[in-house]
Amino acid sequence: DPSSLKLAREAVEQEELRNVRFKHLDILESAELSAYDLITCFGSLTESGDIRAVTSRAFSALREQGIFLIQDVAASSDVRANRSHSAGPLMYAVSVMFALPSSIAKSGDEKHALGLMWGNDSVVRLVRDVGFRCDGPKKLPDDHCNAFFFCVRG
Repeated sequence: DPSSLKLAREAVEQEELRNVRFKHLDILESAELSAYDLITCFGSLTESGDIRAVTSRAFSALREQGIFLIQDVAASSDVRANRSHSAGPLMYAVSVMFALPSSIAKSGDEKHALGLMWGNDSVVRLVRDVGFRCDGPKKLPDDHCNAFFFCVRG
């Protein structure tokens, strides 16, 4: 969001860094190729309308060895395995009431719609299918709700 970008740019200025730039854009509208070292996607991939297209564009926009950092819900792709998930019922509710309708509205097509609980196995399959190297989800010790995927081009 604009206020976060403003804070980030101010921090870069204060530190007098010259090799950092921030952009907020719709990756599907960007034609840049091999332009970035890092692209981040925090909790919004499933709401993008077409996760395969977004992931493919991120791959194309990254330089060799660039990283596509994805934050997503730490969940299994098997719904039965999520029965004991600490936030599972809430995340499924948010998924049905917000993520799925948002995705359908953006794509106009239900076949691209995924909910928040699409699962870590599905994330890994997708990014590997697009061409990224990914060892699977990484988690912070005290964070049971988030998974981080470091997807490397090359």
